[in-house]
Amino acid sequence: MDDQLTTDVGRLLRAAAAQATGPRAHAELQELSARLTGPLRLAIAGKIKAGKSTLLNALVGEELAPTDAGECTRIVT
Repeated sequence: MDDQLTTDVGRLLRAAAAQATGPRAHAELQELSARLTGPLRLAIAGKIKAGKSTLLNALVGEELAPTDAGECTRIVT
């Protein structure tokens, strides 16, 4: 875990899982704890030429998705 907030939330989730009264609650809390350390998944959807690729590139800080003055992205990336 990279930062103090993530570390603290992970600790709280593990403590809550240890105190869970039922198996379903315990499993859900453990799953949340595991997802906290996993990769972030993000879906970006919108109309054609709405700036989705530009937004994605800005979020990751590099030219990951192609951008152009006309319609440029024709497949799900």
